[in-house]
Amino acid sequence: MYCFRIHRPRDSLFTWSSKFTDFSGFVNWGFLLLSIGGVRLLLENFLKYGIRIDPYQWFLLFSGSTEGGHNYPALIVFACKSFLIIMEVMNHILS
Repeated sequence: MYCFRIHRPRDSLFTWSSKFTDFSGFVNWGFLLLSIGGVRLLLENFLKYGIRIDPYQWFLLFSGSTEGGHNYPALIVFACKSFLIIMEVMNHILS
């Protein structure tokens, strides 16, 4: 008979002495569980209550047409945010 060890004893990954430092798999697993739970809740709410908003009214609200003028507030907010993003990218490139 052959007498050799198949398994060797070692520390668990959850102990401090294991020197395991790459926890990205656990983070990905947690994100996946949270995402699946959120999608399940969204689908349950759609099945129970249906879609209770009027998309055309939201479009009118964000386009500024409900106030009688054509100010386009959503476009102004988008322009301000894009300006900040461009400044952050330039700061990162120059540093």
